Amino acid sequence: MKRSRAFRTAALAAILAFVSQTASAQVVTTLAGSRASGSADGPAPSASFNGPQGLAVDQIGIVYVADTNNGKIRKVSSGGLVTTLAGFGNAGYNDGPGAAANFFGPLGVAVDTPGNVWVADMDDGIDGQFVKKITPDGVVHNLNLDPGGDPVAVATDGSGNLYVLDLYAGILKIAADGTSTVLAKHLTKAWGVAVDGSGTVYVADTGDHRILKINVDGVVTTLAGSGSRGAADGAGVASSFSGPRGVAVDGSGNVYVADTDNNRIRRIAAGGVVTTLAGSGSPGAADGDGVAASFSGPFGIAVDRSGSLYVADTGNNLIRKITLTGVCCAGCNNWTVPSTAHSSGADGSFWTSDLTVHNRGPVPVSMTLKFLGNNTDGTGGPEKVLTLDPYQTITYVDVLSSVFGISDGWGAVQALTNSDQLTVRSRTSTLLAGGRVGDGVPGVRQSAFFTEQTSPSPVLTGLSEDNRSRSNIILVNGTTAPLDIRVYAIDSSGAAIGSKTYTLRPLGMVQDSRFLTGEEFGGQPRTDVTVIISSPTPGAAFTASAVLIDNASNAPTTVLPQ
Repeated sequence: MKRSRAFRTAALAAILAFVSQTASAQVVTTLAGSRASGSADGPAPSASFNGPQGLAVDQIGIVYVADTNNGKIRKVSSGGLVTTLAGFGNAGYNDGPGAAANFFGPLGVAVDTPGNVWVADMDDGIDGQFVKKITPDGVVHNLNLDPGGDPVAVATDGSGNLYVLDLYAGILKIAADGTSTVLAKHLTKAWGVAVDGSGTVYVADTGDHRILKINVDGVVTTLAGSGSRGAADGAGVASSFSGPRGVAVDGSGNVYVADTDNNRIRRIAAGGVVTTLAGSGSPGAADGDGVAASFSGPFGIAVDRSGSLYVADTGNNLIRKITLTGVCCAGCNNWTVPSTAHSSGADGSFWTSDLTVHNRGPVPVSMTLKFLGNNTDGTGGPEKVLTLDPYQTITYVDVLSSVFGISDGWGAVQALTNSDQLTVRSRTSTLLAGGRVGDGVPGVRQSAFFTEQTSPSPVLTGLSEDNRSRSNIILVNGTTAPLDIRVYAIDSSGAAIGSKTYTLRPLGMVQDSRFLTGEEFGGQPRTDVTVIISSPTPGAAFTASAVLIDNASNAPTTVLPQ
């Protein structure tokens, strides 16, 4: 019997809902706070807050809290130990050492890559015109906004830009050199702001019950929410919110919302579908799984590198943690192809790369292809959103040219997706008189990236640099912060040859061609070399590979880490 389109659509929606519900669970726990209002530092159960609102988390998992009614900025360790970073509790706008500084009404808080903490102090006594910066050594500085008048939220990106949501001026983007531009205006009802790696800004439009999306050109669109009060899950404007205030975004493009008046935590997937992660909808302070847990006016929200969420549960004077079980990490389903090319090489070669993606599941998969480039900050690379039908395979021939329009370039490519059903591989080759010669370059899933704690360290074996062959090493930084990677080379007897440390920019890729000829490795012909790869950087996530190329034929052999 032929099924109607409506039947097929409903069936697909049911499958999607089932997959969404069964893919992971959410466990809510209390990280810190006694629930009673107060300002006591100390271990989690005895520490206290008074109306905490803004919240941020740094690269190593320390949570920063704008403890609004106490006029303080607090720190919470991963074990729940609470300390005061800055502010002594009396309203004012003095800067200086943390214990001597004060705040009027700290609302929003953000932390940047170097460890500076930024605070939106709305009622600072001078027409609300100060955002405050707390340096890693605890000194508070005032940043006068122009234009600006009522800052309520702040966010930072991996490139050193500061984003301020100001009820007077709109979204201000302040570069590292202090240059300020107005990205979007007329956001007088908004309250929360976040920014992703590509510079897209997300705003909790509290008064109009929507989540807005603002691109790098300042174009504002509605990501989710009908504009009317409600708690409906669903796609885009079919969903509804009630007074959302906190907003955060992870490396996969998932947006998380503290839906304050609904006492719920919501997630907007990269494709725009809204689901309820946690919260029964009724006010309370119960820990538990998903909707069995409860909140009371949750306000600030942040996400860490492992994908855990942190919530300022304002009405309960608590800091809560949501652990997503069944999900390995934020962006763990993302893929990185370490090296692609549309570029000339040595000995008359011209290299191009084909990218093949496959959806092995029964539902459509959305992905974003992103070009990271080489030896650059890849956070703002060009992107293209693509969709694969169930069980579909697509090969993008000469991907840099066909997808990104690149006529001369090379570098890593990411495939960003929420789905665990995507597979990714590539092939890089060059055209010779007798045809094409090339080799496969497999994609690397984010969850398979190495860290600074990987033991034993990965190795690349069988590398050579002589008249017969040459070797290129490829390193990719999987984080949105700078990263050092150490390459240590030994010969076949285990004797040291030399070492070199590469500094990679956020989401940066380095391909060092004929690297064994460098002065760090003696600059002489070598065969059967093994390199050991490691990183000293806390929070590291990286991958490494090499290409061994035959000098006579230009035939490449991909060398994978072991």
